[in-house]
Amino acid sequence: MEDDKGILSVPAGEFGGGSREIREKLANKPLLLAGMVGSNRGWVEAPYAPCPAGLDDLVERLVWPEDGRTAIVPGVSYLADDFADVMRGEEVQLLGAVAGGMISADALWSATPARTTNGPSSTAAGSRSSPP
Repeated sequence: MEDDKGILSVPAGEFGGGSREIREKLANKPLLLAGMVGSNRGWVEAPYAPCPAGLDDLVERLVWPEDGRTAIVPGVSYLADDFADVMRGEEVQLLGAVAGGMISADALWSATPARTTNGPSSTAAGSRSSPP
């Protein structure tokens, strides 16, 4: 679902009001949020999970601003001596694609890590190949 509730639309301490507006549109269902809403500039910060990170790692690091009602999925980070890469939200889209049968779980893994001049490039589940 998309709406006009971007990361800067909810003032500090007003998470409950922002999530309530979204929940009203969804028949008061629990919310699982991902993306910039969990950034250090978002509604409530959900710190990155270090790569490699699987589903259990993301579940372990969920941030629950509203117990049992709303959780924010953390992003995933890869840090090396001279290289860093992060993603926040894409890992949830990938997991949803696997759960929905759109791609197979092993499609998230590459046979060899991609290399750039700065180091390996990484995703939530494993390394990605460079585009042709």
